[in-house]
Amino acid sequence: MSSRKLPWYRKLAFISMTLTLVWGIIELISLGGLHVCRGEFTFAGLREEQRILAKGARLVSSGEEVIHPYLGWIKNPDLAEPEQINGREIRVNALGFRDDGETIYQRNRREFLLGIAGGSVASNMSWDAEDLILELLSGHSAIQGRSIRIIRMATPGYKQPQQLQLLTYLLALGGEFDAVINLDGFNEATLAVQENAKNETAIAYPRGWHTRTITMFDPKDSKDAFALLEIKATRQRMAQTILQPPWCWSPACNLFWLFREQQNIERLTDLGVRLFSQQRTGFGNHGPLETFTSEEDMADKAAELWFRSSLQMQRLCAANGIIYLHALQPDQYVQGSKPLTEAELSEAYAEDAGTLSVVRLTYPRLMQLGRMLTEEGVAFSDQTMVFKEVNETLYIDPWCHVNKRGSEILATSVLKDLMHLLEVERGKTSE
Repeated sequence: MSSRKLPWYRKLAFISMTLTLVWGIIELISLGGLHVCRGEFTFAGLREEQRILAKGARLVSSGEEVIHPYLGWIKNPDLAEPEQINGREIRVNALGFRDDGETIYQRNRREFLLGIAGGSVASNMSWDAEDLILELLSGHSAIQGRSIRIIRMATPGYKQPQQLQLLTYLLALGGEFDAVINLDGFNEATLAVQENAKNETAIAYPRGWHTRTITMFDPKDSKDAFALLEIKATRQRMAQTILQPPWCWSPACNLFWLFREQQNIERLTDLGVRLFSQQRTGFGNHGPLETFTSEEDMADKAAELWFRSSLQMQRLCAANGIIYLHALQPDQYVQGSKPLTEAELSEAYAEDAGTLSVVRLTYPRLMQLGRMLTEEGVAFSDQTMVFKEVNETLYIDPWCHVNKRGSEILATSVLKDLMHLLEVERGKTSE
């Protein structure tokens, strides 16, 4: 008896069912693989990561930041995502600053224009103590009923002379201020030494300039430079592809993308390390060569740069009729500056991170030079002891950042000095 052949359509149906079953099993296994690789995995989270890569925001270590010809770096408004701050959606403006305004304003009778410069502590204070700043200044008789506009010049990671450069840049663009508060100290004390001087990068250069400019190559390294750019282009192209249907719906395709992405990150890291070692002494990444006799010498040079930068800010402000107040920010490593709580000792005090020794080496120099700034006519406010009598937890990490309460205490003390300057200025104009 001869075997009966199955009709072609049944064979096709059988093959289709088999392939569908196999594909379904592969997808289920891949879904499990995604959970294994990512722990608390969600497609929404993965999709957001792919979306950011597709538009190029994480193809470099600086992420949303972009090299700036005068300021070192700034936020890229084309890549930076909006943030919810004080119940408002705050975007990065056209000049690259995260602010609810456009940075460039002219003096007028309706507003008091207050610039706040510095690093992340100054930036955080401008937001965390925003209501307090507005309340204290609005009630001051020297403001004469004007509303307060805070112009946020402070940028996380900035150190002198970036504040000086920024003030000059904004004035050149036509910006005006009634007063400028420059709150700084920690970045100048630590980053200039830890990230720059100890890595043979010029102290006056922006923090870690040798790492920020790793994609700016010496022509001798063109081969590796091309390979680095090729890997970045591959990552972006893969992210753009996986976002398209039907690939975006497939756990298997997403698992394959994740595997390739990790491979590319490893290749990128290895190549970056090699390029970094090749460029270690190059002028393009490190700036002019500086020699130091000791760590104390590094601290002296960093403090002197801070002093000269503030002095020039004062002179620039005076020439433009701007009230200038320079405040030295507090730091938990300054001895006797605050009774630290158990939470602060646990979360915000790192004896072995190198920060403690550098702060204790450099801050006394800043405090001494601050007194010299006063002698030079600079309105200088030493805020290192502002938390001396505060027993509650304020510091939230080992890098002198404070919580909202800390920002409010600091702002109250700084504004007290600013309001005194306003009274002095009003007395001059009434004479």
